[in-house]
Amino acid sequence: MEYRDLIARCQKNEAAWKQLQGNDKCSKVTVLECVSDALSCIKQNGNSKSVLITGSLHLVGAALSIIDPNLSEN
Repeated sequence: MEYRDLIARCQKNEAAWKQLQGNDKCSKVTVLECVSDALSCIKQNGNSKSVLITGSLHLVGAALSIIDPNLSEN
């Protein structure tokens, strides 16, 4: 899959997330190009109520282990 196709998929996920959130003006949606940028953004916006991570289970698992290092201990 080409890079532009991956970004287009992310933008579709963004639109779906906004639709699910309804008219909540407090929701902020950001599409970033790499995992490290996304995780930095999450850390900088620690007051976020929810985070949507899309991709493979491997990617989601890796992101969760960085967000909550104690998660794998449970």
